[in-house]
Amino acid sequence: MFEKRARIGPKGQVVIPKHLRDEFHLAPGDEVVVGTDGSRVVIAPASEDPVAFFEALARKAGGRRPRIGPHESERELAERHRRRLSP
Repeated sequence: MFEKRARIGPKGQVVIPKHLRDEFHLAPGDEVVVGTDGSRVVIAPASEDPVAFFEALARKAGGRRPRIGPHESERELAERHRRRLSP
């Protein structure tokens, strides 16, 4: 897997390296899916099925099982957001 360091800007933005934008045909205005894989943040083109992408990513994790399934993650994030907004 290719890894390259990037800085997070003052608005929380990260620039995807040019060779990766070219490889995945990403252009300004395109949407991406952002998620997690354990302690890693993962960015994937939105054009592919995000559930299939994260399931494949989980299979590549050397047989480790994800803590929560891809559909459960949406419920978990909604619950965390609800808790954060509660007084």
